Amino acid sequence: MGRSLAVTTLIMSALGLAVSWPVGSAMTWLVMGRVSTSAFILCLIVPLLVMPPQVFLYVRLSRRMDATGKALATEKERYRRLLFESMEGVLVHRNLKPLFANPAAARIGGFHSVEELLRIDSIISVVHPADLPAFLSQLPSQLSLTERIGPLRTRLVRPTGDTALIQFFSSSIEWDGEAARQITLIDITEQDRLNRMRDDFIATVSHELRTPLTSIHGALGLARDHASGLPGDLPQLIAIAHDNSERVVRLLNDVLQLERFDSTGLTFDRAPVACAPLLRDAVHQNQGLAGKLGVLVRILPGRAVPDVFGDRDALLQVLGNLLSNATKFSPAGGFVDVAMAPVDGMVRFSVSDQGPGIAPEFRPHVFEKFTQDRATVEGRGGSGLGLSICKRIVEQHGGEICFESQPGQRTVFSFTIPERPLINAPVQPFAATIH
Repeated sequence: MGRSLAVTTLIMSALGLAVSWPVGSAMTWLVMGRVSTSAFILCLIVPLLVMPPQVFLYVRLSRRMDATGKALATEKERYRRLLFESMEGVLVHRNLKPLFANPAAARIGGFHSVEELLRIDSIISVVHPADLPAFLSQLPSQLSLTERIGPLRTRLVRPTGDTALIQFFSSSIEWDGEAARQITLIDITEQDRLNRMRDDFIATVSHELRTPLTSIHGALGLARDHASGLPGDLPQLIAIAHDNSERVVRLLNDVLQLERFDSTGLTFDRAPVACAPLLRDAVHQNQGLAGKLGVLVRILPGRAVPDVFGDRDALLQVLGNLLSNATKFSPAGGFVDVAMAPVDGMVRFSVSDQGPGIAPEFRPHVFEKFTQDRATVEGRGGSGLGLSICKRIVEQHGGEICFESQPGQRTVFSFTIPERPLINAPVQPFAATIH
């Protein structure tokens, strides 16, 4: 604002000089008799006619400069507050030497102040020794002037000796006219601790419950097989107890499988797998449920497909889960269609039902653990883990799983598995139903 006032004053002074000089000169010449009275009057009128538009223009320009300066100052203050009040740490370094840091970066690193953080010689000095090899492997990217990396994880050793787990991103930035790197830090120490506590709890409970429940389920199975002579509703009650115990055992098995995925990962026994027999076996295993619900399961005819390369049992589990879901959500007398086709070096398997579809607000959560669409799942059972397991199996085979849903009409789940370049016999149409 002061700068704009100075500019305006300078402009007005120049205008005053531009007007006063010809008027003063004309008056001197008039006294000396060197100009006529009409010429003198003209010297007075012309500056007065020219000056007002110029004054208006310069005042308007001055106001605009003042408004621009205020806007820039407001924007600068806004960014300053965002940077210094953010919960995410921001650190700028050149060749690993810190140049700038916000208070959040100092807090995440365990430093008492930003100044204390900026006094360290290299950010490598705060990386946990066990994570140092992995961090150093990213060093070329860290020193690159163009490459963006992240998200990555590493542990930091704070000055107090405590350890913090962080997730960070790194990108290039210009600082004081020279290239540098900006690191954005997120402290995930507490989140990681809670995740490990949850996983340990689930694993412990699952293992402790699995053995007795398996025994109970087996005993109920034997009782059900010999319950025909029991009086009253006892046979029916034993059958219900057996079904419920089977559901709980299946839930525990799903939890344990997910726990293995998260901790050590699963090792698959990959080999060439013929697709047509795989599909027929999956449908055959689902015939009991399909017959109970009065749903017709059909394998649609299609082009010949090559063998896929994967773990047959795992792929059978994926197909079985998708078929089970499709069967449970289809109405009695409805159809579940299964198909396969070669697509760009992959084989795509698809399972289509005639169910109510998936609500739009639930679609982003379909593959999450322990999630179910309450609007459609009521009375159909399930743990909310099956699709999450399917997604992990498919992705670890190098494929993708997705779905399309039309509310009130149908849902189609499909997944791809890399093919093996061996051609199968043509696929024959097949349908299975039990009434």
